Amino acid sequence: MGINPWNTFYPSQLLSITLPGWNETWNVKTFSHSYRGIINLVDATLASDNAVYAQLALDVTPERIVDAAHRMGVTSYINPDPAIILGALRDGVSPLEMASAYATLANNGQHKVPTAILRVRDSKGKVIWEAGAVKATQAISSGVAHVVNLILAQNVLYGTGKSAQLPDRESAGKTGTAEEFHDAWYCGYTPQVACAVWVGHPEAQIPMTNVHGISVTGGSFPAIIWQKFMSQLSQDYPVATFQDLPYDPVAWNDNFRSTHAVEPTTTTSSTTSTTLPNGDTTGSTPNVSGSTSTSIEPPTTRTTRTTGPPSTLKPPPTTISPPTTEPTPDT
Repeated sequence: MGINPWNTFYPSQLLSITLPGWNETWNVKTFSHSYRGIINLVDATLASDNAVYAQLALDVTPERIVDAAHRMGVTSYINPDPAIILGALRDGVSPLEMASAYATLANNGQHKVPTAILRVRDSKGKVIWEAGAVKATQAISSGVAHVVNLILAQNVLYGTGKSAQLPDRESAGKTGTAEEFHDAWYCGYTPQVACAVWVGHPEAQIPMTNVHGISVTGGSFPAIIWQKFMSQLSQDYPVATFQDLPYDPVAWNDNFRSTHAVEPTTTTSSTTSTTLPNGDTTGSTPNVSGSTSTSIEPPTTRTTRTTGPPSTLKPPPTTISPPTTEPTPDT
């Protein structure tokens, strides 16, 4: 949809949303119960901010989310409601599906159906069977994949995926933690390999609140497992960066206006007017946790929409430091 993640801002706050046709109110909170005021989508990603992404889901619509997920490699049924953006799936997905979808990002937006067996050799090494070439389909544009790669690479360096950092090469990835610590995920990739790690109980949804003395979040054991496994596997591949992948720049939609962003919640009546990059005027107010929050201005070099964001993995100086605990969906 051309929504610029650096120039699109939403209020980070405790939400209670009434949706048309729903009998219940959708209540959304962050795991740490801390909120950041007006922030852009990049910072919301690094902080795993559920509130911001809930509002984004309403703007892009659940149907588009389902379509993108299926094009990228998820084969399971996905219930088309806004909460899926936080992982609230009726049936859930497998680690293979998640690895397949993240491989689409690593593959410049092209999806290939996973192949379990590439070839079979006899005792003398002769190939007696080989899988045919797998057709690649352009699931998302190379420009969109490039932007996501840059942001998720930042997440490994500065966000919730720090424990997944590889010692000698670049990677990108995202953490995930289910409500009540039933499931924990880390899905990540290098330019050559994607890997998804799930930690949980296969027999039932059992809270993992005391595993080696901690509650299991996506940024804990899943990220550590991913890092240990990929540190070994990646040695089979040359060092590469996401900057090496060719891509067509995204044509940003400067006319995008959110129709579902809620008004900032305040704990005081005093506000300061702030003009956001999209031209709207909003208030810079104390957030619900009591700390003053102001809008984050993206770097001026990102105002040229047709060239895409700059090719750098270092976040702008104004990037908010993410919380030390991994947020979890509230659905």
